Parts: sequence; C-alpha cells; structure tokens
Amino acid sequence: MLEDDDSPPSTYRGRSAIGANALRALKLLRATAASLRCRELIELGSLDEAKSLLSVLREEIDELSRLPLQVGSAKELGLLRAQERGLASQLSRAAK
Repeated sequence: MLEDDDSPPSTYRGRSAIGANALRALKLLRATAASLRCRELIELGSLDEAKSLLSVLREEIDELSRLPLQVGSAKELGLLRAQERGLASQLSRAAK
C-alpha cells in the first residue's frame, strides 16, 4: 500500500501484492548479501564486523519469516537459515 495513495482499498490490492513481492525480494537480497559479506569478514579475521553482520542477517531472516512466503521463497529462507547457522559456527570457531 502506498501512503500517499488516496484510492479506496479495493483498487490497490494488486499493487499491495506487487509491494509484498518487492519487499520479499529485497529482504532475500539483503540477507544473501549479509551472508556473503559475513563469510568474507570471517575469512579476513574481522570478527567484530562479522558478528555485527550476522545480527543483520538474523534480523532479515526474522523479518522474512513474518512475511507470507511463496514456495520458492520458503526454500530460500530455509537455505538462509542453514547459512546463518553455519556462519555462527564458523564465527564461534574463529573466535577461539
């Protein structure tokens, strides 16, 4: 829904669906980018930055899990959760 839109709710249902799809895609993109950058930071030994980015990844995953997901998005969300667990494990090992 657009905040500046004066049209009655029945006329912007299609736009709401497009907005939800765009939001879902943006969240998936942000989470994927955070995952990749976090992995890179762990490899470089920048553990504080990696820890911070892991928090961003977790927030994006939490927000994604609250959105109505489509079949493909649900699979991607599962993959992101697996990546998050792997990164948390790598970060823990690197911190020792």
